[in-house]
Amino acid sequence: MTMRRRARMGMKSLMMRYVPGYITCEEADDFVMDYLDGSLPERQRRVFERHIRMCPACKRHLDRQRKVLALVAREGQLSHMPQPAPPEDLVQAILRARGA
Repeated sequence: MTMRRRARMGMKSLMMRYVPGYITCEEADDFVMDYLDGSLPERQRRVFERHIRMCPACKRHLDRQRKVLALVAREGQLSHMPQPAPPEDLVQAILRARGA
């Protein structure tokens, strides 16, 4: 990591810790799920979005959480789809193997 990047990260960290209206990465992480489900109050949403615009690591985390939720929703939809019935000859073979 270059000296310049380290200094920039240090300044960002100080600003997010001590400037009113900014939050730390840990605080932003607490807001992710409420933000994604739309239940984050307006003021906190603005503060969270400001943090996301400034912090690439938290933006990546938010994007990953979005993908996880999309996969979970997709899996939930797939589990309700009708499953094809097994072929009758397979059912008969299993019954014969069990001695039924």
